[in-house]
Amino acid sequence: MVKAGRIACIAVPYLWTIGALVALIFVGLGSTDEDSSTLNKLYFMRADLSNVTHVEATRFGDRLLNITYTAMRNATEELAKALEEAEEDSELRDFYNIGLFGYCTGDKEGDDFKVDFCSKPKGSFWFNPLEVWHLNISGVPDLLPSHLQSELKTYQKVSHWMFVAYVLAFATTCIQLLVGFSAIFSRIGSLFTTIVAVVTTVFMLAANITATALFVVLTGVFNSSLKEYGVTAHLGGNLLAASWLAVALSMASAVLWLFSSCCCSGRTEARRVSPKGTYEKVDMGAGSSQHNGHTTAPAPTFDKTNTAYEPYRHQ
Repeated sequence: MVKAGRIACIAVPYLWTIGALVALIFVGLGSTDEDSSTLNKLYFMRADLSNVTHVEATRFGDRLLNITYTAMRNATEELAKALEEAEEDSELRDFYNIGLFGYCTGDKEGDDFKVDFCSKPKGSFWFNPLEVWHLNISGVPDLLPSHLQSELKTYQKVSHWMFVAYVLAFATTCIQLLVGFSAIFSRIGSLFTTIVAVVTTVFMLAANITATALFVVLTGVFNSSLKEYGVTAHLGGNLLAASWLAVALSMASAVLWLFSSCCCSGRTEARRVSPKGTYEKVDMGAGSSQHNGHTTAPAPTFDKTNTAYEPYRHQ
């Protein structure tokens, strides 16, 4: 029979593991549905182009052309023509929210960001501004600042491993919940669950450290390289908070799983009960009498008579 204390000891880390799984689900669903106001607030980084599109008689192609004149004074006419074509074909939105599986975009009205489109979710997603902003034509990528190009290449490579780490963290969290059932009945089950919890926490830490460092750097590069052209970037605090909450819950549950493997026994100790009707030896004490077949009454006394045998004496 399982003790109630054992169940209570397992329930707390189990609930925290569920909480970590829910937080991971929100991280994955962030910026995937234009109809959800909650999910639209979950993003790693927001690129704000409202100052680019709202500048009167100014287009993003014109600003890229300024980059051309600054960085490459000897630009050819063909390259200038390519930039003009990029200007005509460019359909820039006011902002772009970058999530784990895709991005969302829309219009900015005052201080409100209204999402009306989200890209189709896909694995190992990375936000390519040249492609999304329709600037991936011949020659244009080379006109961007060199450190921005370098960071975009790094972002493309690292985003794949970040995605893999998040997927592994999600998978091992699900396994942890399944293995956790065995912890109800024995400490061995708790030990196995602890191992899975530690592995889960490692993957979560790897994913979160990578994501935080990556988008902090990327936000800084966007602001330093494109801010003078009307493009600004901001970190998404809500999604990062949800992601780190999953890490905290996972670490706490791992500690409690370990505690349950050392304490909170799952078995009830059986009491020793003497069977009724059986003989039990009773100590009678030193002064007790024992029945050995002889009477304890004093032996009778007789008067002494001269009954000794005397030989016949002849006179």
